Amino acid sequence: MTIPDGVISIGAKAFSSCDGIEKIRLPKTLKSIGNRAFSNCKGLKELVLPEELEVIMENPFALCDNLTDVSFANKNKIYEVRDGALINKEEARLVAFLHQTENGSYAVPEDIKIIGNSAFVECKELTAVKLPEGLETVEESAFNRCINLESLELPETLRRAENRAF
Repeated sequence: MTIPDGVISIGAKAFSSCDGIEKIRLPKTLKSIGNRAFSNCKGLKELVLPEELEVIMENPFALCDNLTDVSFANKNKIYEVRDGALINKEEARLVAFLHQTENGSYAVPEDIKIIGNSAFVECKELTAVKLPEGLETVEESAFNRCINLESLELPETLRRAENRAF
């Protein structure tokens, strides 16, 4: 699916539960993606984000279990895809985990200070997560309903765990 040029914003849950979509190419004019805009799109495997994207709200890819190929058309000033996650570089915030794990384990990148709302929500494949020293905040529902998560060590630097963070 290709969203045409001229579209500047995709609202909350705009494409939620559209299981038939496998690949989405977003327009270069897109500036904002709302909360859970593509959540629960079970068929979604590939997403190309525009270079000028400025705002990505709460995990827009929550419950997209098959989404493993997320990239930017060109380098983005604010966001990057790195170490299996979508990251806001300016805020050192992990926005969304992209279901890339070896043997159910995942190590959050060392420079992350905030794990965003619902970043790992319902990641059933996760059994162990290593959180880095330097992590300060785990936002609401970040690890909510990760039913197979058995190992999670909280760093000494953690200052805030919000509602239903784990």
